[in-house]
Amino acid sequence: MEIYKKDIIITGSQDTTAKTWSFETGECLKTFRGHTGAILCLTTDPLGKILFTGSGDNTIRAWDIYRGTELHVYDQHQAAIINLLVRKIKNNSQKKKQMFFFYILVL
Repeated sequence: MEIYKKDIIITGSQDTTAKTWSFETGECLKTFRGHTGAILCLTTDPLGKILFTGSGDNTIRAWDIYRGTELHVYDQHQAAIINLLVRKIKNNSQKKKQMFFFYILVL
């Protein structure tokens, strides 16, 4: 694995926030606020532009990694989100339009 100066580290915390950090300087770049429970899992889309966070508050949130803005809240679970997986699929019948889906394991 190669690490580049512009690479980031993404963390989730029991303090209910996720953060991005500069790998090179260790500086916190963005703080993602909105969950009311600990962040238990996180992942990005295949392009690394969208961050998905799963929380003890029973929600999944989608975030713009670079702007730090919340894009969507998925709130139909009845228990904590403990795992996320994002995969890109191609729908050949719609001119190869790219769509994202994720598997969720709840506790």
